[in-house]
Amino acid sequence: MFKTNFKIAWRNLVKDKQFTFINVLGLSSGLACALLIFLWVNDELSYDKFFANDDRLYQLMENDSESSSGLLSETVKQQIPGVEYAAAVAPSYWFPQYTLSAGDKNIKATGQYSGKDYFNIFSFKLIEGDKNSVLENKNSIVISDELANRLFGTVENIIGKPVRFDQDTTFYVSGVFEKVPKNSSQQFDFVLSFEYFKIIKEWVTRWNDKGPRNYILLNKGTDINAFNKSVADIVTRNSSDTSSNVFATRFSNVYLYNIYGDNATGEGRIKYVRLFSMLAIFILVIACINFMNLSTAKASSRLKEIGIKKVVGADRKRLVFQFLSESLLLTLCATVFAVVLALLLLPAFNSITGKQIDLHFDIAIIIYFTAIVLCTGLLAGSYPALYLSKFNPISILKGKFSTSVAEVLSRKG
Repeated sequence: MFKTNFKIAWRNLVKDKQFTFINVLGLSSGLACALLIFLWVNDELSYDKFFANDDRLYQLMENDSESSSGLLSETVKQQIPGVEYAAAVAPSYWFPQYTLSAGDKNIKATGQYSGKDYFNIFSFKLIEGDKNSVLENKNSIVISDELANRLFGTVENIIGKPVRFDQDTTFYVSGVFEKVPKNSSQQFDFVLSFEYFKIIKEWVTRWNDKGPRNYILLNKGTDINAFNKSVADIVTRNSSDTSSNVFATRFSNVYLYNIYGDNATGEGRIKYVRLFSMLAIFILVIACINFMNLSTAKASSRLKEIGIKKVVGADRKRLVFQFLSESLLLTLCATVFAVVLALLLLPAFNSITGKQIDLHFDIAIIIYFTAIVLCTGLLAGSYPALYLSKFNPISILKGKFSTSVAEVLSRKG
């Protein structure tokens, strides 16, 4: 019966091409828009959530800024027992692209300066090199696998090889890391030692000069409130800036909740995530309501067909199943077109949002589409199926209900 009903459903949809086209177009457009927004929201929510020690990874903030003294992280590590690793970072967006040279290759790349514990704090995968020592030497450079292939044609056996920096200083490769994931707020092609940065930028060795980002990995079970009090005491002893309020906040919250004050996170990018989530839901609801209204209105023109089927022996259960089959099949077609439309629009969408989002059919996407197909299909088909299938076939064939039912359906829809 299942196979037969779907054959009949397909035949009915093909027979009324105009209705099928309008309904599929409307629902698929709404689904495609909602899907693109869902992908953007999912991408935003995934930022900086992939680090192995996310629950212990913190950034030291000062007042309402991410900037603090370049001396803070190392001092905190030395003086507070609960700190496992600490590193200061001069982020890549401070600097223009540098030219890195190896042999006859000259490659433009972006980089940052980081303390020696950086790869112990952030679990970026090292392909070559020891995370405990890759940034120990001030003349070391750690490069991405992509940059290594562009400079040397390989990622293997390049430890110790020289790399010229802007045709001036020479650094030596101490490690190779996998390319930084797209959903990391820190984007860089290479990392140099923060000790070298302190040599060329002497101001970072002063407590009152702020700028670098400071990151720490706390030991398990560390009391964050007690830690914050200890950090505040350190800053009070070393800095003449009496307005400084230094505290630690979860690093994975910084990207979304990037306004700070009084030791609390505030409204940052998360407000846009919430706004666009509501927009996606609104678009989805409107598309589904429109789909259900069209399906219900169409059902009112099939009273005679229902009457004939009842006369020849079709029971109510079979009629209900047929209506639901047609509705589910139509929703499935719209969903397939929505995926195709989203794939076609994705390059333009990435250009507008400045992202590099890919449509992967992971469990979240599969659940999303399965829920849409089932909910929309069943809701759109259930009302006409349950309502129309209950009428007496003789009354339907005599035309006693055609007008009133259409009116009822119109009002209800």
